[in-house]
Amino acid sequence: MLSGFGKGLVKVLASIIGGAGVGCATVGYFAVRDPEVWDYEKMRPGPPFGPIMLAVGLGLLTGAVLMGLLFWSSGRRKAPEA
Repeated sequence: MLSGFGKGLVKVLASIIGGAGVGCATVGYFAVRDPEVWDYEKMRPGPPFGPIMLAVGLGLLTGAVLMGLLFWSSGRRKAPEA
């Protein structure tokens, strides 16, 4: 029972990470596509906003996909015969 609860908790975590990744990637894409709207360089110095958000979003999406593949492949294993 505890194993099932742990797997469910990790699947919910993967869903949250995937949703945050989609949001960050969307914001990053639109910030790269139209940088004048997202231009905050005068107010804060630092790296450009669009490419960083796009990279963070794609990194989160990659993590969510890998977690999904991990659980998809673990459910397809056959039980050892005794």
